[in-house]
Amino acid sequence: MDLCIEESSSDVVFALWDRVALNIWRGKTTVAALRRGEHLMDQYFSRRGERLLLLTLIEATAPLPPLDARLELVAFLKRANDKVERSALVFEGEGFRAASIRAVVAGASLFSRPAYPHRVFNSVGGAARFLAGGKTGLPAPHLVIRMANEARRRPITSGFVPWVPGTAPLPGPLLRPR
Repeated sequence: MDLCIEESSSDVVFALWDRVALNIWRGKTTVAALRRGEHLMDQYFSRRGERLLLLTLIEATAPLPPLDARLELVAFLKRANDKVERSALVFEGEGFRAASIRAVVAGASLFSRPAYPHRVFNSVGGAARFLAGGKTGLPAPHLVIRMANEARRRPITSGFVPWVPGTAPLPGPLLRPR
């Protein structure tokens, strides 16, 4: 699998493979990190020349995004209309906290009204099947699951601290496929 990890920190992982752009949110969700992810997705879209599948995973320990990050998320979903074919968001946690985060994300989707199919899931498997959509030419669900698992196992490689003013991510990809 030619998985390309563009950024990996204690808060977020941005990875690319085939037509899939993967975001894994582990810690704080910041406007700067959201914009960095959008920038990477835009670059990937430009190189590929075809609409992408967006897979977002929110780990069970990730805190609820602050209001400014939620507003940026709504704006991002609107701007992605011509670049995304399908979008799936996964929050694997259970209970009240998980339900509240799913509600925040569902609300962001409602306000942004994306032109592409966008759904919230409680498992990577369900999201992977949705992204494949039963269409030929799209990545098989088991490969999307493998991508997500491989991206989670990669070590943290970035010292970028998005919530500290004046810091910036390192240019270009940090890790290349093995």
